[in-house]
Amino acid sequence: MQSSARLADVRVQGAQATRTSFLDFLIRPHISSNATPSAIDGTMEDVMRRVSRITGHLEQTDIFASVQPALERSRSPLAEDGDLDLVLRVKERSRLFLKGATETGNGEGTASATAKIRNAFGGAETLEGTMSFGTTTRRSFQVRLEAPLTPSLRTTGEISAFQFDRDQTVFASSTESVVGARASVKTSSALGAHELAYEAALRRIKDLSPLVSPSLREAAGQSIKSSVSHTLIRDSRDLHTMGSTGAYFKLAQEIAGLGGDAHHFKTETDFSISRLVHPGMTLSLTARAGSLIPLFGKQTLFNDRFQLGGPTSLRMFRHNGLGPKDGGTSFQLPGPGWCHILG
Repeated sequence: MQSSARLADVRVQGAQATRTSFLDFLIRPHISSNATPSAIDGTMEDVMRRVSRITGHLEQTDIFASVQPALERSRSPLAEDGDLDLVLRVKERSRLFLKGATETGNGEGTASATAKIRNAFGGAETLEGTMSFGTTTRRSFQVRLEAPLTPSLRTTGEISAFQFDRDQTVFASSTESVVGARASVKTSSALGAHELAYEAALRRIKDLSPLVSPSLREAAGQSIKSSVSHTLIRDSRDLHTMGSTGAYFKLAQEIAGLGGDAHHFKTETDFSISRLVHPGMTLSLTARAGSLIPLFGKQTLFNDRFQLGGPTSLRMFRHNGLGPKDGGTSFQLPGPGWCHILG
């Protein structure tokens, strides 16, 4: 493994739908250091390490069903003894994915359809469209495009457009309609996974019940939210759903007021920790907290306030059943925040 060798070039065969420029974008960082070889560079061991890294990197894109590496003598007329070419024979995955599903739970039943195009433009992009119809979220549509932004694939960008109508008659005697667009950048660091996003949305509270409360009647109508948000997630659980060991932490922060009608600073924190106390028995502790602070002397809007209660918020309480009421309407008022802990 210490014999003289150098990786001179990389060729990819079988990538019919993938751009050559994108493959070069991924592979070039792994071989560019050949221009200034280190003391250990130029050995077969070093070449094999590079082959392993490049192969694993292409598999990480999730656009190839298989990646088969092979080393050949370099074809370059300027090749020296020990110069090798890496030939990667790849098989691309199917680009089109279709899925239909029905779901029930958390007081709602939904039917949905998803169409996804993998490697949509030859650069590991994902183009996805989803529509769903349900009892609470009456209809929902979303189109999103996600693409890698760096050769390491650790940073991705996403743009999306969405629309949904949510039935709020049970707790707010109305329907909420939202149309918007969102752009985000996702990356990871030693702290965890980060997402920085901008969102613009047109919201409307409509279809008021004849017995709707005066407070909600005043809050009804159209509003625009323009906001920037940052989300940090750190997850060390062995399983994402029912983990027996590890911890989960999420901190979401949003500032709205870059135009539009919403002006607030909103934070929400989730934390859980689990420990295996006996085979088949796990002890877990979960805590959630949030705050909504109005900015620029403005009042917070009903659309942005926390609605507490229900299986995904505070179990053992009726859906959106906690907090101040105006008649039969759950009408959370602006305040310093809320917190609950579950063992």
